Amino acid sequence: MVTREQCIRQLEAAAAAAQDPQSAYQVRTRLKRALLSTVRRVAQLHGLEEPALPGIYTLSPSSAATSSSRKVLELCNELHAQVARLCQPSEALDTRWTDGWQDTVKGLDRLRSLI
Repeated sequence: MVTREQCIRQLEAAAAAAQDPQSAYQVRTRLKRALLSTVRRVAQLHGLEEPALPGIYTLSPSSAATSSSRKVLELCNELHAQVARLCQPSEALDTRWTDGWQDTVKGLDRLRSLI
């Protein structure tokens, strides 16, 4: 079972790696791993099928997930899409990275508080 503490540690590791824009690929890998763990934790808590790979995760309308769990999943999906856009090979060091990463950090902070 994925624990809350594991999820938080992985989110913090991704945020720490992002202090250096040259590590964009490491950030992407760490953040995808953290988001996958978080989504797996939500799935485990509600008896839902756990995803095998990082990506966009959806709940069926009939699932027993709580409102807070749905918010966690929505935020995970948003962060997953945002990091995919930010971590493109030609964009890691430009203004888009700097500005975009600030939004991602805010999302990570919100996700940590929701977990």
